[in-house]
Amino acid sequence: MSLKDIFQRNRAKQLDTEPEEGGDSELMAGNDAVRKKQLLYLGCGGAVALVLVVAAGFALYARMLKGRWRGVYAVTAMLSFYLLLFVLVAQLFQKVPALHALAPTGSEPPFAIAEGLLLAAFLGLTWLAARRFTTYRPVA
Repeated sequence: MSLKDIFQRNRAKQLDTEPEEGGDSELMAGNDAVRKKQLLYLGCGGAVALVLVVAAGFALYARMLKGRWRGVYAVTAMLSFYLLLFVLVAQLFQKVPALHALAPTGSEPPFAIAEGLLLAAFLGLTWLAARRFTTYRPVA
């Protein structure tokens, strides 16, 4: 039995089962199209974050933070962290009942305010990281 068979069986079981009363199934019942679109965006955010981590790792380990690679490292590490926190906030609004009540579809003002504050904070922190990360002192 291969992994592909296991995943296909699990997927078939998920499609055959009826949603139970209460729990997370009620949250996901109404807007499947919206939910699929949000999951696609969240998955893309994770993939972009992974590419940024690879770039940061290349700058750190292959280029040893020399020259402009120091700035590349600082910016890519911060952007990757921002994208991961963006996904965290989106999932919090989906999973935590109090936050889900404020923004059930993810397009309401509370969700936009939370993501906007996160973006503003990370724009400032990324700028500071790029400006202040100018010297490298190796650990002895």
